[in-house]
Amino acid sequence: MLTDKVIIEKEIIEKSSGRGRKAKSLGLNGNYGYSIGINIEPDRIDLSTLNLAGEVINEQTTLLGNLEKNGIIKKVINLIDSEKTKYKDSGFFLGIGVGITGLVDARKGIVYYCPNLPGWENVELRKQLQEHFSSDLFVDDSVRMMTLAEKRYGIAKEFTNFLYIYIGTGVGSGIVLDNRFYRGRNGISGEFGHMTIRQDGPLCNCGNQGCMEALVSTNAILQSVKTSLDNNIYSSLSTIPKNEITIGGISSAAIKGDKLAAMIANDTAENIGIGAADLMNVFDPGVIIFSGEVVEKLDGILDEVTRLVRLRGIAAISQRTEFYIGKSHLSAGSRGAATAMIEKFVQSDVLNI
Repeated sequence: MLTDKVIIEKEIIEKSSGRGRKAKSLGLNGNYGYSIGINIEPDRIDLSTLNLAGEVINEQTTLLGNLEKNGIIKKVINLIDSEKTKYKDSGFFLGIGVGITGLVDARKGIVYYCPNLPGWENVELRKQLQEHFSSDLFVDDSVRMMTLAEKRYGIAKEFTNFLYIYIGTGVGSGIVLDNRFYRGRNGISGEFGHMTIRQDGPLCNCGNQGCMEALVSTNAILQSVKTSLDNNIYSSLSTIPKNEITIGGISSAAIKGDKLAAMIANDTAENIGIGAADLMNVFDPGVIIFSGEVVEKLDGILDEVTRLVRLRGIAAISQRTEFYIGKSHLSAGSRGAATAMIEKFVQSDVLNI
């Protein structure tokens, strides 16, 4: 590969002894090629273009508005076409990675269901995109792509086993065991958002009641606050227009002693702790990494979730488990999708496809 200029020698920056040849390491040559990653969220499409070394060349976000499935697919195709034209002279094109918030079998390239995207049932997305693009294509769940970005660029670089739990607009998880994604028999493992936490809980978009996503996602928390305010429960949050209440605002109110805000923050931590403890007991990952707006903006939530997981979990496992807030980024899903094509190019096993 050195002759193909895929791998290059890089000098190691260290204090020189003044003797001998400078130490060097091998690394991927960023100038050799590039990949494009797309992540489809309910309200937007994120795009990331990375070089072979995983460095960001370009990133952008496009709002979806009221586009339905076919319009979204067309928008994705147009965005990729435009990006390929822009960087056509940037070396070898590694391919296109696509993440989408839903139940996805990456091995088949099929989107089975997207709770927050109407009309996405049993969509052969990879096949549809390959009718337009001849390059290598990969389709997977958004949270697994965020997990991959955390593995390659975040705090999980040195971890061979970890759970990545995302709690934001949606709720999901990525499971990495022995440096490979655990996908399950049907390829759709990790649906943390649809674990039933409360049998009499609110109705979830998936049709069940009391799912994690219906209790602790951004939208679920905001709806809980609005319902309480509509029922005339006293709170300082009532002075804020309902459409301007945020997770950060709830956190600030809780810190200042607002009882409603504090109750909702505590309930959120408890529900996350219950679910995370169950996953920990099953997989014994050694490390759990949380990310997403809810865990990043609710002050002190990591400490409370950690306490609850250790309280509810099997002590021999929970006391040996580390808990972190990940280095999440708005474009983590699209970065992970672009990175998936790098993994495929270098024949990495991490994707487990």
